[in-house]
Amino acid sequence: MTAPGAMSVLRLRLRLRLRGAAAAPAFIAAASLLLAACGSAAPVAVTASDTVEKSIQMGTASMVQVEMFNGPITIRPGPEGTVSATVTRTGVGPDEAAALADANLIEVTLAVDGRSVVLRARYGPDPASPDRRAAAAVVTVPAHSAVVLRTSNDSISSAGLTGTIAANTSNGDISITDGTDALEARTSNGTIVIRNGAGLMRLETSNGPIDVEAFGAAVEARGSNGPIAFVGSLGRGITRLSTSNGDVTVTLPTDASFGIDATTSGGSVAMEFPFVPTTPATETRLVGRVGSVPGTSLIIADSNGDIRIQQAR
Repeated sequence: MTAPGAMSVLRLRLRLRLRGAAAAPAFIAAASLLLAACGSAAPVAVTASDTVEKSIQMGTASMVQVEMFNGPITIRPGPEGTVSATVTRTGVGPDEAAALADANLIEVTLAVDGRSVVLRARYGPDPASPDRRAAAAVVTVPAHSAVVLRTSNDSISSAGLTGTIAANTSNGDISITDGTDALEARTSNGTIVIRNGAGLMRLETSNGPIDVEAFGAAVEARGSNGPIAFVGSLGRGITRLSTSNGDVTVTLPTDASFGIDATTSGGSVAMEFPFVPTTPATETRLVGRVGSVPGTSLIIADSNGDIRIQQAR
């Protein structure tokens, strides 16, 4: 025989079960609608690309400017008096056809503007915020041309040019080979690599190394969270190398002459050359000269890294 209290508990449990069973279909239906709404609100986007070919005579222009976005720039020497470009445009859409139509909204122009030839890519509907869309360029110019190169979120590569070079990107590497005139390279979150360079150089990056091979060069290189390496010979004037959280290594000919002021914190300074100090040397600072009557000054500042000035083997 069931007690009155126990009967009350059984009736309560039965009512709760019946109510839950009645509510289940409505709950399942609502959940299904919610899942369907979420699926339709976030369609999968695809990308698609096409290419645009352009060419122009420079006339009296002596500079070439290239402006891309979210894509690399590659520049090489080409026929005298002519600038040619292949631009790859990438669009975004719910399917390939829509993505190609979106790529077609990236306007590519190549025109002479005063003393410059300007190659430019812009996303027409929103030039300031192209999002996942991209424009990449492969360009040929006369070897002696001065060039100004700008992109974002990708790399810049130049080889074989002898004119002034200015390269600027973010979140991308910069690689320059054979530059013999003034050079400026700036990036963030990327590597700067110079090969067979010469002349005046201004190099700047963050969160990446700077690696330079140059001869008769005066270099100003600034980095952070990455090492700096220089191999070659220094030109007359001042070379300044500074970084943090990375080593600085300078490799010079055995007969090099230069003034030196090298300072680090959280590391040490090592010198392989015969050295005449002008102030007392310490583990973290060297000030003085190498060779007789140097016309070159080498100034190095580092934090959380070692400095090494060594002879070429």
